Amino acid sequence: MFYLEIGDRVMYRTLLKKYLAKYADRLIITVTSDEDFEGQPFYQEFQEDIITVKKVREWPGTIRSGDRASSYYFPYNMKVAEYLKRYNCFYRAVSNDTYTLMESLDGIEADLAFMNGKEEILYTITHERETRIISKALTQELRQNGYEVYSHR
Repeated sequence: MFYLEIGDRVMYRTLLKKYLAKYADRLIITVTSDEDFEGQPFYQEFQEDIITVKKVREWPGTIRSGDRASSYYFPYNMKVAEYLKRYNCFYRAVSNDTYTLMESLDGIEADLAFMNGKEEILYTITHERETRIISKALTQELRQNGYEVYSHR
């Protein structure tokens, strides 16, 4: 497993369209029950394309002991990649006087997993601020093209 540091929005957008489009065929977006994913613009745009929705306690990078979360499976294609480019990264910090919250998409906490069949390619753990790569081929290609990819210790 490897960790990916994305330096700027150009790298993020290139990752989505050039690399993930090459390696992934599905996108899984997982949200807990306290998030309103179905009210999100992404969901509204792609609800007709949903492959399946599963209630889960485990998803890439996370094991949850509380209530089940919902994993929404979508095909990953250029239309989805183009849509995700409207964000500058997979997640961002939002702070107030008391705490810092990590969010993705439009103001919710969601974990994204890019898959090829049953093989995990890359996934995010939003609350940990991590992007992890499982695919060795993707890792090698990203390193060759200037991305900062670190080995898991």
